[in-house]
Amino acid sequence: MSANPVTVSPAAVPLEMRNICKRFGALQALIDVTIRWHPGRVHGLLGENGAGKSTLMNILFALLRPDSGTIWIDGKRRNITSPRRAIAVGLGMVHQHFLLAGALSVLDNILLGDQRHGFILRRRQAAERLRSMADGLGLAVDPMARVGDLSVGQQQRVEILKALWRGARFLILDEPTAVLTPDETQQLFGAMTRLREQGTGIVFISHKLNEVKQICDDLTVLRGGKVVWEGNAGEIDTGALARHMVGHEVAPVGLERALVGERAGIKAANPVVYIPRNEPTLALRLVNVRADKLRGINLFLPRGQILGIAGVDGNG
Repeated sequence: MSANPVTVSPAAVPLEMRNICKRFGALQALIDVTIRWHPGRVHGLLGENGAGKSTLMNILFALLRPDSGTIWIDGKRRNITSPRRAIAVGLGMVHQHFLLAGALSVLDNILLGDQRHGFILRRRQAAERLRSMADGLGLAVDPMARVGDLSVGQQQRVEILKALWRGARFLILDEPTAVLTPDETQQLFGAMTRLREQGTGIVFISHKLNEVKQICDDLTVLRGGKVVWEGNAGEIDTGALARHMVGHEVAPVGLERALVGERAGIKAANPVVYIPRNEPTLALRLVNVRADKLRGINLFLPRGQILGIAGVDGNG
């Protein structure tokens, strides 16, 4: 999915954070950070854990107050004192941990707290409008479905639709692909592309460099609360981005792939890990474990090794 080729003039800057500083006790989380976001562009915000990405976005959405610095929208300085005020000036944020009422329907979650249309709710018309909006973005969801019954990926769709329903011109996505399967990620990127074509500005926070290169137009890298690199996504490769993020060269890691279950003499459901050529003594062995969302899990942990367990949120 190619980046949007449209170039926006620097004079047409609708959203800007200038000289933002934030301290938590002895920790200086943000140091004189200035970033500009343009309409119709996807702007990737990168950095290691603790670099200041979420802190910066929480300040923009008025979940935190900066120690100093200013926010400018449409060429005017804005005093954003609450998330309600942030929504009123055209900002929308989808957090890593969703803010949804699981016992309510999708439609009720969308309408909850929206007082722009008075006290009379026209639910049928609202449901039709929501369904049309969702289908147009490729984020189809049943307005009458109970949110608590939806998958994590579907709940994220509800959060995105909720922000757009309230008129977000700038959409902040905080680590959105961390909870998605590869297919769901591509569906999200399709929706982001459509929003970009409609003129919506998107802030995409992520650690996944290949995804950033795929979907983003512009990039900003934070390290230690400071901006260490910014520019066009097409001007830099993933290796250079990784160096900016961590502050040093990142060496590739070579590992051998093996089926531990076969080496341990146990017929398991293909538990695949990375181990050295010489078989170490197993420190931990789980065979056919079943509990809650776990269905016949086999896990083998060799001594002196680090075993990575991967999966999106909600998969056990």
